[in-house]
Amino acid sequence: MSTKNRITDAAAHMATPGSRLRTAFVDAPAFSSRNPLLADTADDAPNQLPKHLRGTDLTIDVPAFDQGEDGKRGIITLYWNEVAVGTPFSFTTPIPDFPVELTLPASETMVQGHFFLSYTVNLVGNITPSLLLEVNIDTTAPNNNQPGARVTLPPEVEANGITKEYLDANGGKVVVSVRGDYADAKINDVVTLWFGPSIPLAKKVGSFTRADLVVPVTIELLEADLTFEGDGALFYTLTDRKGNEGPDSEYKAVLVRLTPAP
Repeated sequence: MSTKNRITDAAAHMATPGSRLRTAFVDAPAFSSRNPLLADTADDAPNQLPKHLRGTDLTIDVPAFDQGEDGKRGIITLYWNEVAVGTPFSFTTPIPDFPVELTLPASETMVQGHFFLSYTVNLVGNITPSLLLEVNIDTTAPNNNQPGARVTLPPEVEANGITKEYLDANGGKVVVSVRGDYADAKINDVVTLWFGPSIPLAKKVGSFTRADLVVPVTIELLEADLTFEGDGALFYTLTDRKGNEGPDSEYKAVLVRLTPAP
């Protein structure tokens, strides 16, 4: 279905006997600055809705349009994928303030998908549809919401664990590498590293935001993060720019030996 046909079909829902559907379009609606969509990135669908706004009532702005003569009655109706939603806005020209605020109900943004937001202006039976605003809702965490592969450590640490001698020789840190070729990797994914004496007691030790997917993913585990001796659990989580956080990666057992060898 073409964009024009989709808009025309949406507007037809508002048609009543004797009404006329205009072929011109008013400007597309916009999400209010109180609940904005995310800025676009080169490798993702446009106009993504962040996780914290899903399932909430959202304010939609209708920009100014030509109202013609004063004293005319009209109705503005919001559409979500060609279905009227929310409470229409009734007015008599001239409308004193723009943008007109409509509400996209919380129930409309609960599921993943590709949607079109629009509205119609019914002015004394003359219906003018708006251009469409494409909206994308992504509820799937990186790596298809599956655990990532285990981290990789420097060969000496892989063989002997984290020792006082290694820390002294390497600036008091261990460079932890995370495979960046997980499924559905995207710009601004966040890799968060966790470490502790057990999985429940693990603490966040650092994060890496993937501004460029070509750059290797490395996070430093500092000596200050090592608050125990013995076996530890090292793992990470993946969170996309929408806020979808995946499960813990595969766990890596790491021995910590901070007491200098005799």
